[in-house]
Amino acid sequence: MEDRGLRSAALVGASLGGRIALEVALEQPKLVRKLVLVNTLGLGRPKVRMAQMAYGLVTIPRVGEAVMRFTRDALTWAPAAMVRRVAARYSGATSDLNRTMDNIYLDDLREMYATDAFRNAYLSTLRSLVNPRSLFGGHHDVTQRLNELKIPVQLIWGADDPLFPLAHAERASSLIARCRLAVIDGAGHTPQAERPEEFNRVLHAFLDR
Repeated sequence: MEDRGLRSAALVGASLGGRIALEVALEQPKLVRKLVLVNTLGLGRPKVRMAQMAYGLVTIPRVGEAVMRFTRDALTWAPAAMVRRVAARYSGATSDLNRTMDNIYLDDLREMYATDAFRNAYLSTLRSLVNPRSLFGGHHDVTQRLNELKIPVQLIWGADDPLFPLAHAERASSLIARCRLAVIDGAGHTPQAERPEEFNRVLHAFLDR
């Protein structure tokens, strides 16, 4: 932001990206004019036990690197249909994944995971935000700090997210002074991909307000 001469900005983040955007808003509030959080990590314990353990595992040195390499390799050899099925189970997606995760999307995903820069950045970011205790039932919950947010906040949540359920958003909304919650029915963890038209309507209405 400094390089671009921006004094403040509206930040939009989904999942781990939402947790990063939230961290910026809490630690550098003058930089954030508005905040949009989409099915965000850190507002409660992941509902899926396997996901909770996965977040803990990747924080462990060497183990996280091995997990990322396995993911890279799996994306390389697994058929597109298998990748979509796994993604649907993990994210609760109920839309047409042939459209939301088309071949171009999958190619971009493979290319991203193939780079050392992405894997290193992902691991270092996650390790700075998630405590390894999550592997043993603990979790990194920042809801106790949400009352510090004084800026306008928009929560956009897929109603069927199996990772971070709607209850997380409802609780967060009650703790943030200037907060709106938009629930997107028929979407799971990635409403921006599953219901892009509805998602964009909510997003633009908030940013233009």
